[in-house]
Amino acid sequence: MINEIAVGIKISEARKRKGLPQAGLADMLMVTPQAVSKWERGESLPDILTLNRMTATLGVDLNYFSDAETRTADATDKTDAAAEADTDPSANKKAFDMSSSVWKNADFSGLKNQSGKFSFSNVESCRFSDTNLSDCQFKCNNIGGCDFSGAVLNGGRFSMANIEKNKFIKSSLKNTVFSSCNMDGNDMTGADFSNAELKTCNFDENAVSGAVWTGTSFKNCNVKGLVFDSDMTGCSFAGCQFLKSEFRNVTFTNCFFKNLKIKKSVFTGCRADKVSYAFLSNAHRKLDLSGITVIE
Repeated sequence: MINEIAVGIKISEARKRKGLPQAGLADMLMVTPQAVSKWERGESLPDILTLNRMTATLGVDLNYFSDAETRTADATDKTDAAAEADTDPSANKKAFDMSSSVWKNADFSGLKNQSGKFSFSNVESCRFSDTNLSDCQFKCNNIGGCDFSGAVLNGGRFSMANIEKNKFIKSSLKNTVFSSCNMDGNDMTGADFSNAELKTCNFDENAVSGAVWTGTSFKNCNVKGLVFDSDMTGCSFAGCQFLKSEFRNVTFTNCFFKNLKIKKSVFTGCRADKVSYAFLSNAHRKLDLSGITVIE
C-alpha cells in the first residue's frame, strides 16, 4: 500500500521550499488547514484531483511523490517476494512495472497470471477484459475509458486514482482496496465486491446492478446517484454520505451502519434483520425507514 508518511514528508518539504504556511497551501487547494496537517503527518492522503492541483501549486510533478513511495514499496516488495518464494509456488507469477508512463488504446486482454504496478501512469481506453491482474497496484493513476470486463482484480490496490467511465462488468474485485479514489460513471454491473474496501472515495453515478456485496466495507465515502439492487450481507457503512441514491429490493443481513449523512435517498421494497435495522435507525435519526420491513 502507499506509504502515507513518506508522501506527507514530501508534501511538507515542497511546501516549505515554496515558503508557504500550511494555511496558505490549504487556501490555494481549497481545503482546510487541518487537511494539510493530516497529510503531512501521514494520517491521510489527498485524492488524485487534489494531488494534481498540488503538483502545479508546489512546482513538482507526480514522479516527485512516486520517488518517495517507490523506494519504500520496492524494498518491502523484495522482502516479501523473498519470503514467499520459499513457500508459495505462485511466487513465480510474472510481474511488470508499467509506472510513470502513458498507456493509451493498448490491448492487454487475456493476460493471465500477472501482477505488477501501474503507479503514476495515465491509462486511457485500454483493454483489460478477461485478464488476471490479482494483487496489481494502481496508485495515483488516471484510469479512463478502459474495459476491465470479466477481469480478475482480486486483492488489487487502487490508491489516489481517478477512475472514470470504465467497464468493470462482471469483474472480480474480491479483497480489492480502493483508497482516496474518485470513481465516477463506471459500469460495474455484476461485479463481485466481496470483502472489498472503499475508503475515502467518491463513488458517484456508477452502475452497480446485480453486483455482489458480501463483507464489503465503505468508510468515509461519498455515494451519489447510485441504485443498489443486490442483497447485502456483512457489509459496513461508516461515516458515509449518500445523495440521490436508492436501495431497491435489497435485503440487509448482519450489516453495520454508523454516522451516515443521507439526503434525497430512499429505501424501496427493502428488508433487514433486526441487527441491521437497529444500526441503520441509529446511524441517521431522521431517516425514513418506511421502505424497510424488519425480518427475523
